[in-house]
This record gives sequence, structure tokens and C-alpha cells, in this order.
Amino acid sequence: MVELILLSIQVAAVATLINIPIAVYIGWLIGRRNIRGKLILETVISLPLALPPVVTGYFLLILVGRESAIGQISQFLFGNDIVFTWVASAIAASVVSFPLMVRAIIVAMQGVDTTLERSARSLGAGPIRTFLQITLPLCYNGLVAGILLGFVRAIGEFGATIVVAGNIPGRTQTIPLAIYSKVQLGKDSEAINLIIISTVLAIITLMIHHWLIVRGTRKSQRECLMVLEIDIKKEYNEFQLLIDAVTEEGITGIFGPSASGKSTLLNCIAGFEKPDSGLIALNSEILFSSTGRISIPTERRRIGYVHQHSALFPHLTVRRNVEFGFNLTENSRKVVNFQELISLFRLQNIMDRGVTNLSGGERQRVALARSLAAAPELLLLDEPLASLDLPFRGFILEKLKEVSRTLGLNMIYVSHSISEMMALVDSVIVISDGKKLAEGNPSLLLNNGEVADYVDYSSLENILQGTVEEHLSSTLSAVSVGAAKLVTPKLTLDIGDPINVSIKAADIIVSKYLPSGISARNVLKGFVSRTNKSANFTFLDCDIGGVSLIAALTNHSLVELGIENGDDIFLILKATSITPMESL
Repeated sequence: MVELILLSIQVAAVATLINIPIAVYIGWLIGRRNIRGKLILETVISLPLALPPVVTGYFLLILVGRESAIGQISQFLFGNDIVFTWVASAIAASVVSFPLMVRAIIVAMQGVDTTLERSARSLGAGPIRTFLQITLPLCYNGLVAGILLGFVRAIGEFGATIVVAGNIPGRTQTIPLAIYSKVQLGKDSEAINLIIISTVLAIITLMIHHWLIVRGTRKSQRECLMVLEIDIKKEYNEFQLLIDAVTEEGITGIFGPSASGKSTLLNCIAGFEKPDSGLIALNSEILFSSTGRISIPTERRRIGYVHQHSALFPHLTVRRNVEFGFNLTENSRKVVNFQELISLFRLQNIMDRGVTNLSGGERQRVALARSLAAAPELLLLDEPLASLDLPFRGFILEKLKEVSRTLGLNMIYVSHSISEMMALVDSVIVISDGKKLAEGNPSLLLNNGEVADYVDYSSLENILQGTVEEHLSSTLSAVSVGAAKLVTPKLTLDIGDPINVSIKAADIIVSKYLPSGISARNVLKGFVSRTNKSANFTFLDCDIGGVSLIAALTNHSLVELGIENGDDIFLILKATSITPMESL
């Protein structure tokens, strides 16, 4: 029995070692190169999967038999035939298992970001060094998974082996052949023992294979750019949603007026609603495809969703709300410790309270924590600040930026607030009447005439993060924002505490010269880094000590002042124009 198992492992191991270099090269050739005849090559590689194993064995018998060129070379060099030896068993196992190994390696190779290889080449690495030090390490998990899949197939090979190597005990008889012989001889108990051994070996190998694939997929999804591909059509009575867009890493804003289709778009991405036609894919995984008849259920999409009104479970406490998704998530997929999550959103003092008597700000903090506890790959937020007072808005915006930055979590953020878009998102898609109007940098909201009708410029505010620096008097405090110092109304926070402040763009007075004899407590020197012109207003991106501040001018004022990009300017602000966002 032991000799039988060792021979089976020996045959499978040799077959796997024969395959590895060839499979890696073929995998690289198909997965990373654009070559002619790729379809023919893939067809030839996959042929052993389609052919009956005995047919494959027959072809091998012709290829390595005594009368073949390979058989005669073996006779000349070693004085022995290849057929009906354990070497023939290894060759048969190698050929039959090769397609499974190489297909897994192709997938792993295709998952490597080409920009990383290009970066290595630009740093002076040649093709071989790039392959060995960049490509191979990045597809390591998929590579090992493919090797294990080939090994488990090799150890279970029967049909081709019995034709080209026979069933000779102690010489070519592997576990599958021994099972066949025992059954033929009526030795069922011995056959069952071998079946159990074979099954256990297969299960262990496949479990390791699955773990490596899952681990590699999650790692690559965390490290590579997130790409959400949307190309869908959805009709409601006379309304039609028709969106074709691609988002990448960071926070993407969906901006538009009410009833423009923003929430419908999120519901389609999350799987709450099914598009009439089209495609939705996240990190190359297809979530919905009308042509492929694919519609992944919501619970399997790994997409978090924070609703405008939080949608907390009213019969559960705060703790049980947050634990709901956390307890349903595998430990290997959790990206944040439960207690760290509670501390991040400052929920320690309300964990055992019911949710029905929480404030709006507290409810949204719980909703965010609950979504993040389930370790989503993408977080959807449907106007989460719409019903919140200004102080709580500042806290939520700060935490969203912190979560996106520290956890590498990508988000889709829906709002009709230009202030939230400018303060939070990395890119924006503007939609109206179910159609995409524009997409790009958030600054397009300030200078794109196509979207001007949907933007409330009078509400544009700067939301800045700062630190309480000192208390100047019974009515005034000072906040440091970057290298700038702002005099604000009296704060209740301690010196050194973080704080967000809000400054309306229209409340900022711009001067080309240092003013004197004025009552305003804040005169900030900076320069114009960018000019964004709309039909009636011009918005200046002003750099003050490394912090960007948007000031709104009429186009007439801009012409009179003669301000251009790069000009030095002075921004004048009353202390009462700065609204502290003290929330907790």
C-alpha cells in the first residue's frame, strides 16, 4: 500500500515538474503577449480535455513506442523502452494534466497590471528581470494554484496511463489503476481504502488550491486599480436611464438634479434593481450581463450601500446593527478590527442603545460602520448627508476621506451638493434625465457650461480640515489650516483638537493688493492656481499655505481686477464668515 502511494506521488510529481516550465512559458505567451495563432495554440493545449483519455494514450503510444523516433533514441541511450514503465506513466499524467495547469496560469498572468511591468522597464529592468522580479511574484498565488490543480489531476490519471504504461503492480500501477484492479478481482474493501486515500488527497489539494485563488484574487483587487464598468439601460414608464461610464480608484461622485436617475443607477450597481440590458462589471468580475444572462445576487456582489435615511434595523441595538454584517463576513476577508471600527466613528457610548432615538448624525455614523464591517469591495453612498446639520456633515466627510485613504476602499458618492463634490470626490460623473452629461475632474462643475443649469453656485462652500491653535478672547479662536491661520468665532474644543470649518466661496473677498484699515480679521496671502469660468461667475482655486480655497467672483470683477493664473492675491474674510463644524 505504501509503495503504491509513493509511486503515485512520484509519477504525479515528475509530471508536474515536467509541466511547470512549459506551462509558465505558454501562460506568459498567451496571457501577456499579443501573438498570431493564439486561438490555434489554445485549442491544441485544450485538446487533452476534449479527447477521451484512451485516445490521448494511443497518440502517446505512437509517439514514444518502440518503433517511434523517441523510442529508438531511448533504446540507443539507455537500452530500455519508455512504454510500460513509470516514466511512461509520468508522461501520460503530464499530458493530461497540462491543460488545467496552463489555463490557471494564463488567468494569473492576465491579472498582472501591465503598468507595473512598464514601470519596471522604465526603471532599467530588461524583459527577463521584469518577468522574474515583477510578473512572477505578482501572479505567485495563481501560479501555485495552477500547479496544485495539475498535480491533483496527474495523481488521478487513468485512461491514458493504462494504454501507454499498462497496469503493472510495483512498476506502473498507480492508485487509480490499483482501484480498477481491486474492483475487477472483487476485493472491494481494499478498493474502498484506496478510494478514501485518493479522495482525501484530492480534497486537501483542492482546498489549498481554492485558498490560494481566493487569497490571490483579494490581494490583487486591493492592490490594483478598481474599475467599475457600467453600460446599462433601464426604463420606467416614460423615464429612461442610459449610462455608459467607467470609474477607477478613489471616490467617484455622481452629481445631478433630483429625479435624474442617480439612485436608480446605484440600485442597479448594488443589484436591488435589474437593468433591462447592458453590462456591470467590478474588478473584471461581471455582476450583470444581459447577453451572458448573468445577474449576481446582491448578497454576493460584495458592495456596501449607505442610504440617505440610514436604513438601520429598528428592532436591533447599535451593536447588533454593526455586528450583523461583521458576523456574516469570513475572518479572512475582514479588513478592520471591530473595536477599531467602533472607535473610528465614535460609537462607544451608544453601542447598547436602540436606534430609533438616535440623532441623524448618529444614525449615519452607525450606518457607515455597519457597511464597512461587512468588508465591501465598493461602497455606495446615496446622499448620506442630505438630512444632516452642518457640524455632522463635516465629521462624516472627514471619516469618508479617512476610510478611503487608510483602507483603500473605493466609493461611489451620490449628491446634488456641489460643496460635497468639491470637498470629497476624486472624479465626478454628471447625469440628468437619465443620461451622462459630463465626467472628469470635479472642477468641471465650476467651468462646464453643460452642467451650469444644475449647479447651485450660491451654496458652494469650502470645507477645510484644521486644528485648534489658540483661544484669542472670549469671542474668538484661531484655527491652523495647513500653513495658514484662520480667526474664527469662539470654539468649545481644546487646543490641539481637530476641527472642520466651512467657508462659503461667495463670502471671500479677493484683492490684488494687501488691504489696510479694514475690520475683517483674516487676510490670507496666496496665489491663483486655477481659474474656472462659468456663464456668470468665475471660481478661483487659491493656494494658501498648501491648502486650496475656492473664491467666487463675478466675471465683471475678474476683468476689472485683471487676475490670471499664477497671480499673487489676498483673500479677505470676516471671522463670522467662517463656520466651525464642531460635531461630537
